[in-house]
Amino acid sequence: FTNIDNMATQKRMKRYLLQRVDELIKKVRDGKADYPSIMVACSYTNNDTVFAEKSAAPINYVFHPLLQSAMAVVGAIGQPTRYSNNKLGACAEQRAANKAVNRYHQHIKDLDFTPAIRPRTKQIKPYCDNCTNTFPQL
Repeated sequence: FTNIDNMATQKRMKRYLLQRVDELIKKVRDGKADYPSIMVACSYTNNDTVFAEKSAAPINYVFHPLLQSAMAVVGAIGQPTRYSNNKLGACAEQRAANKAVNRYHQHIKDLDFTPAIRPRTKQIKPYCDNCTNTFPQL
């Protein structure tokens, strides 16, 4: 977890993410979804609302201007960057953060993230370089 001192907040975020992963697994088994590479959850430090998201292509996806500004330093949305071959904007971290910023219009530096989880195996995976450069708290 990033910057989370409160154990209750950590547990709540992890529980929420694992519930979303389990829901996704059921949809995959029912033939209604495919496995994404990664899922992650985030929340603002001063807020109880948790946002979970999965990785997906950033086609026709609109990012909040606060997040766009941070991402512009890393590269062009929808393209690999100098930091990673991953397309900027495809990561679960960026998509979850976008939900949070759209709801509360607060700065991305105040977001806390769960570890990134591969839904197929429920393994924790490292954050990519696009995300660590977009979100300094990672």
